[in-house]
Amino acid sequence: MKITAGMGTITDYETLVDAGADEVFAGYVPLSWRRRYGSSLPLNRREVLFYHVQIGTLEDMKILREKVKRLGVPVTITFNSLTYSPNQIRLIVGYIRELAELGFRDVIVADWNLILTLLREQVACNLHLSGEVGEWNRETLRLLSMEMHGEACRITRIIFLRKNTIAEMKRLVSAGLELGLCSEFEAFLMNERCHYTGGFCNSLHADEMLHLCQLEYRLAPVEETAFEAKHRDEDDEGEATSEQSGESVDGEMLGTSGCGLCALWQLRDAGITHLKIVGRGASAECVARDVSAVKQALAMLTDVETEEHFQKNMRETFYPNGCPNNCYYNL
Repeated sequence: MKITAGMGTITDYETLVDAGADEVFAGYVPLSWRRRYGSSLPLNRREVLFYHVQIGTLEDMKILREKVKRLGVPVTITFNSLTYSPNQIRLIVGYIRELAELGFRDVIVADWNLILTLLREQVACNLHLSGEVGEWNRETLRLLSMEMHGEACRITRIIFLRKNTIAEMKRLVSAGLELGLCSEFEAFLMNERCHYTGGFCNSLHADEMLHLCQLEYRLAPVEETAFEAKHRDEDDEGEATSEQSGESVDGEMLGTSGCGLCALWQLRDAGITHLKIVGRGASAECVARDVSAVKQALAMLTDVETEEHFQKNMRETFYPNGCPNNCYYNL
């Protein structure tokens, strides 16, 4: 299984490669998009202006291309908002053509209209289906396989959404191979585990406001009144404890925002070929540490004969003070 890690700026590229990343993915939002649409109509799932989450110029992409030629680790570009207008799709197709001429042919996409446009016009690129597409079942894959008309533009990878179970992934891997749709399958492994389904999430992921999934909330019976809920919150104030069973640490501890290390054995057996480490917006050092940890865990995977032995060794190595209890796959 290969490691693909997110970066926010081209200066992060060498850091992630040195840590052991097999691939890198990044956002690209040129000035022409910002002038037309700002950040309220986003080009991808990071509507951010004030810290390093996007690559913002074609000149930077040219510099990045030279880095890729030198180090040999490919970069995938994200165009993965859920929906675009027809005019936006034409603009994005132009961006993808421009990037393909530079040598960036791999793109992560989510909007069905954009996917169909690229396939039907045979725009020269390789499509990685974002988890936001919602690859729930065989019929989804069958519909997509029917649109594979040429070789210039093809679907080469499925990125499973965060809500897919490992059993569902295994079935979809078999279906994807049987339909001849693609041979690469990617699963989330580290960081930004979210309890919402991305394909139905229309909130902004901006720096001006807290992300919707990070807002505090309480699940309550429908008959509970607002007054009762308010007083229950007051009674509970100060009594909440951290879900983490280990030592108190900062928010960048390995696994605190999502971890699937325990599932590596089952992910391998399910046919997963790539492991996603979410990292756009995080410090390069933080993502590099995650990459190194996953690389070490993959090495441990080959040294043992049972899943139980692997999980025991992994937890003793990475979580000697207790699991952060934010498991992607609830093992």
